[in-house]
Amino acid sequence: MADQSKEPFKPAELDPRIARPDLWFYPGEELGPDQIRVTLMGTGWGNVIRPNQKGASIYIELGNGETFVLDAGPGCGVNYNVMQVPFSKMDKVFLTHLHTDHCSDLSWIYTFGPATDRFTPLHVFGPHNYQKQHKGGTIIPGDIPNLHRFIEGLKQFTEWHTVSFETCLKVGHGYEIEVHPLNYRQVPGIAYQANGVTISHWPALHIIDGAISYRLDWNGMSVVWSGDTQPNHYTVEHAKGVDLLIHETAPDVTRFMQAQMISAQQANTIIDYSHTPARALGKILKHTNPRLAVTCHCPVDPEEWAGLIDGVRASWNGDYQIGEDLMVFTLTKSGPKPTIRKGYIHERPWGVTLVQRQNSDPKFRDQPLNVQEYRTPGIFAEKLKDSK
Repeated sequence: MADQSKEPFKPAELDPRIARPDLWFYPGEELGPDQIRVTLMGTGWGNVIRPNQKGASIYIELGNGETFVLDAGPGCGVNYNVMQVPFSKMDKVFLTHLHTDHCSDLSWIYTFGPATDRFTPLHVFGPHNYQKQHKGGTIIPGDIPNLHRFIEGLKQFTEWHTVSFETCLKVGHGYEIEVHPLNYRQVPGIAYQANGVTISHWPALHIIDGAISYRLDWNGMSVVWSGDTQPNHYTVEHAKGVDLLIHETAPDVTRFMQAQMISAQQANTIIDYSHTPARALGKILKHTNPRLAVTCHCPVDPEEWAGLIDGVRASWNGDYQIGEDLMVFTLTKSGPKPTIRKGYIHERPWGVTLVQRQNSDPKFRDQPLNVQEYRTPGIFAEKLKDSK
């Protein structure tokens, strides 16, 4: 009998009566070899994360098998799981900046990957800006990129987790992290180039130095994720003619004041220093003319819909969509424009495993860590007998 544990993962066949690809996306649907699929795994904004708006994250799948995670905000892991994305497909993470509403779930991706099916190093790409230090009232440039500090901190605060898992699991190289610092000043810079894929980046204007936007090009198609930014000429120049432009969008100032109970000065400062209002987004779209533009990273309620649409329409009348969590866009090179669907999900899914754990693989440790070295005998002697 064949060893079924080594057979490749095959998604379940979908009943044609319910698998309506013209209406919704059902996890497990195959992607054509010449297509790009983009899923909004989180569209929340800052502290505004909700059951239907997790922290900012975008998942990109290519017909050649490549997959990419762009940002990993709080709670987005829920959506990756309900969309049945295995950890082995979350091995390349691109951060636009280090605000926690864009990177906090990286710890979940890192720590639970080796417990399921990612046994290779996690690759983390992101902007670096050398840390400035204060000395005697004078600011002096540091010599360690912020991204390295961030990753070292991630390893430190998850150490108890990783050690405890390594005492009972063979994790391979899963708890290694390959750091890819990107010079945020480059216009444009190249973040990734392999298998016909190019991911470029340019500066985003988000409060202080050290944030970037990304563009992915493959098979004659392109996707841009702005990350958090004020409207800027970099995006106008490097997002021209893209197939899918996903751009953060600030709420209306009056609505922001009302919802957050803050002053006009505070609301205006937050938006002016950090974000792009809908009217400014319309001007960006007028200059870039994407096949489809999408608002993401915005605290959207029905109250905001008209304001967002009217703001964009003041300058641009092309195809525009207000993004929601689990919204799926499929790009086809020969297609007229990206299709727009919502994911159809199970509310209580278990995780999905794509790569089986092969204990005989030389990449794995011969033995896990010795659990007895991490236990106080007297404490663990109190385990209830016959408690299995």
